[in-house]
Amino acid sequence: MARKPPKDDGKQAWDKVTKQATPLDPKKQNRHIEKPQKAAASGISPKPSVGPSVGPSITVQPAPKSVPRKAFEADKPPPLPQIEQKSRRRLGRGSVEIEARLDLHGFTAAQAERALTRFVEHGYGQRYTWVLVITGKGVRGEGVLRTALPEWLSKPPLSNRVVAFDAAAPSHGGDGAFYLRLRKAKLKSE
Repeated sequence: MARKPPKDDGKQAWDKVTKQATPLDPKKQNRHIEKPQKAAASGISPKPSVGPSVGPSITVQPAPKSVPRKAFEADKPPPLPQIEQKSRRRLGRGSVEIEARLDLHGFTAAQAERALTRFVEHGYGQRYTWVLVITGKGVRGEGVLRTALPEWLSKPPLSNRVVAFDAAAPSHGGDGAFYLRLRKAKLKSE
């Protein structure tokens, strides 16, 4: 009985595909896959792929359903937590003192970010707990400063000084203002 030739394992097809493929832009390549160093630290283990390969594939565990997809974007820092409901109610009623206010009406985005940084640094140095930042609502509630404030607060140096933030009560400006809870500065004797 004549022996059959070995079956093609797909190598010819794979070679044809790799010759026709164009590489991704290096900036976009592997942006959703963790680097091997980070993968080892996070418990994700590199797993060899089956068949011909250009490099090791990485098995990525799916994110828990309770975490929004945006939280995993590498270019954005995680958002700050919101102020707890009890404190927010007390601020809205006026039973908790707002120690400083900053009104950003009329500022450009760059000016507003610099003013906010100076304001938060000053409040941190004075050991303030609660401050109010008024951004204004903008056109149809889509103001530049209003939408940029959460991003500014989630990046250093402000993320090191602000513990939480939330929209203000109507008595303090509503959707056009934000309460900020500042971290307590360490005293030199502490």
